[in-house]
Amino acid sequence: MGEPQQWIVPVTAALVVFSASALACPHPCAGRGRVAHGVLCAAMAAMLIPAHDPLGPLPWAVALGGLGLWLADTPVPLARRLPVIADVLVMVVLLLTAPGAAAAPGAAHQHSGGAGPAWLSLPIVALIAWAWVRLYVWRAGRGALPAARSAAGTLAHLAMTAAMLLMGLTHIAHR
Repeated sequence: MGEPQQWIVPVTAALVVFSASALACPHPCAGRGRVAHGVLCAAMAAMLIPAHDPLGPLPWAVALGGLGLWLADTPVPLARRLPVIADVLVMVVLLLTAPGAAAAPGAAHQHSGGAGPAWLSLPIVALIAWAWVRLYVWRAGRGALPAARSAAGTLAHLAMTAAMLLMGLTHIAHR
């Protein structure tokens, strides 16, 4: 298959574009959730094309962190807003741990090696915690809450989840 970036980047880009379609669907966190997922999609797209990103990862991380706080104050049941907050915060970790995060805006991300096993890194630990939160909330809420997403919204959300997992895999592949 060659270099992971040969297939990960185009597949991830397609998933991000498809996940943006969720913005047209009903959202469990109403307007704030739509804003958060819109910024999340923009940050994911910027992470895929870092050489053309005028901001760089740090402003995206700050914006997403602020949105996470804004979502925490949403008058929506915790079971509905916690997954969105988890999505936003794991993206903050992915952005801040992306090699080149401290570099000048527009600089291409450079992956560097690290100490320890290749599979253990902050992005991987964050993705594992994120997956645990998402699965726990999903399992705990089955049957207790009415469905808040349409089928198209659910598919778009699954595409975003897959894109985040692929972004995490790039950290393993480039250690």
